[in-house]
Amino acid sequence: MVIDSPPLLNVADSRILATLVDGVLLVVVGGVTPRDLAQRAQASARDVGAHILGAAINFADLSSGHYYYSPYVTKEE
Repeated sequence: MVIDSPPLLNVADSRILATLVDGVLLVVVGGVTPRDLAQRAQASARDVGAHILGAAINFADLSSGHYYYSPYVTKEE
Protein backbone atom coordinates (compact mmCIF):
# COMPACT_ATOMS: atom_id res chain seq x y z
CA MET A 1 0.00 0.00 0.00
CA VAL A 2 1.22 3.52 -0.79
CA ILE A 3 0.19 6.48 1.36
CA ASP A 4 0.59 9.99 -0.03
CA SER A 5 1.07 12.84 2.41
CA PRO A 6 1.67 16.60 2.41
CA PRO A 7 5.31 17.77 2.24
CA LEU A 8 7.38 16.86 5.29
CA LEU A 9 8.30 20.42 6.15
CA ASN A 10 4.83 21.95 5.91
CA VAL A 11 2.73 20.08 8.46
CA ALA A 12 3.28 17.74 11.39
CA ASP A 13 0.94 15.13 9.87
CA SER A 14 3.64 13.95 7.48
CA ARG A 15 6.19 13.42 10.23
CA ILE A 16 3.62 11.48 12.24
CA LEU A 17 2.76 9.29 9.23
CA ALA A 18 6.47 8.71 8.59
CA THR A 19 6.72 6.93 11.93
CA LEU A 20 3.76 4.65 11.14
CA VAL A 21 4.83 3.28 7.76
CA ASP A 22 7.52 0.81 6.66
CA GLY A 23 9.42 3.41 4.66
CA VAL A 24 9.42 6.90 3.20
CA LEU A 25 10.09 7.88 -0.41
CA LEU A 26 11.01 11.54 -0.73
CA VAL A 27 9.69 13.15 -3.92
CA VAL A 28 11.23 16.38 -5.19
CA VAL A 29 10.39 18.48 -8.25
CA GLY A 30 13.32 18.51 -10.66
CA GLY A 31 14.79 21.95 -11.21
CA VAL A 32 12.39 23.51 -8.70
CA THR A 33 12.98 22.03 -5.24
CA PRO A 34 16.11 23.62 -3.74
CA ARG A 35 18.73 21.13 -2.57
CA ASP A 36 18.75 22.52 0.97
CA LEU A 37 14.97 22.06 1.20
CA ALA A 38 15.29 18.42 0.12
CA GLN A 39 18.07 17.92 2.67
CA ARG A 40 15.94 19.48 5.42
CA ALA A 41 13.05 17.16 4.51
CA GLN A 42 15.40 14.18 4.70
CA ALA A 43 16.72 15.34 8.09
CA SER A 44 13.16 15.90 9.32
CA ALA A 45 12.23 12.32 8.40
CA ARG A 46 15.36 10.92 10.02
CA ASP A 47 14.74 12.99 13.18
CA VAL A 48 11.46 11.16 13.80
CA GLY A 49 13.05 7.77 13.10
CA ALA A 50 11.58 7.23 9.62
CA HIS A 51 13.19 4.64 7.34
CA ILE A 52 14.03 6.50 4.13
CA LEU A 53 13.78 4.21 1.11
CA GLY A 54 15.13 6.77 -1.36
CA ALA A 55 14.13 9.74 -3.44
CA ALA A 56 12.32 10.32 -6.71
CA ILE A 57 12.67 13.31 -9.01
CA ASN A 58 9.33 14.42 -10.43
CA PHE A 59 9.01 16.44 -13.65
CA ALA A 60 12.73 16.13 -14.45
CA ASP A 61 13.83 17.66 -17.75
CA LEU A 62 16.21 14.94 -18.92
CA SER A 63 17.17 16.90 -22.03
CA SER A 64 18.86 19.59 -19.92
CA GLY A 65 21.76 17.34 -18.90
CA HIS A 66 21.51 18.35 -15.23
CA TYR A 67 20.64 14.84 -14.11
CA TYR A 68 22.98 11.91 -14.25
CA TYR A 69 23.49 8.63 -12.45
CA SER A 70 26.12 8.53 -9.75
CA PRO A 71 26.61 5.65 -7.31
CA TYR A 72 28.42 7.96 -4.90
CA VAL A 73 26.56 10.27 -2.56
CA THR A 74 28.39 12.28 0.07
CA LYS A 75 27.08 14.14 3.08
CA GLU A 76 28.13 17.45 1.55
CA GLU A 77 25.78 16.96 -1.43
